Amino acid sequence: MRQNILITGSSGFVGYHLSRYLHGNQHLIGTDIDGSPNPWLDAFHELDIRDGHQLRKILNMYDIDQVIHSAYIKDLVECETHPEAAYSTNVDASLGLYELTKAIGSRFVFISSDIVFDGN
Repeated sequence: MRQNILITGSSGFVGYHLSRYLHGNQHLIGTDIDGSPNPWLDAFHELDIRDGHQLRKILNMYDIDQVIHSAYIKDLVECETHPEAAYSTNVDASLGLYELTKAIGSRFVFISSDIVFDGN
């Protein structure tokens, strides 16, 4: 049975390749902030993952079985020059999405950056 899978950051490198791999076997719903859907998705919504109201709406609209969260600010310079925005996107929004996913009983898969931080 095909599952409804939400892929955040679906226009990015990881999201694009995941959706290409899963295409045809699952019903794929993508989100991204830049409004560039990829051809492997069944549905696409342009949104900022910090918008919990819109995320909740999409989770309920499609009765999402799994969330694959691959949306984040990855540019190190941007993260260093805009630490509040980076934190609200990479940490707060991720935690919020996890809580929304947990509340509806869906599986949450978190994919992080390949960058290693020293903790400072």
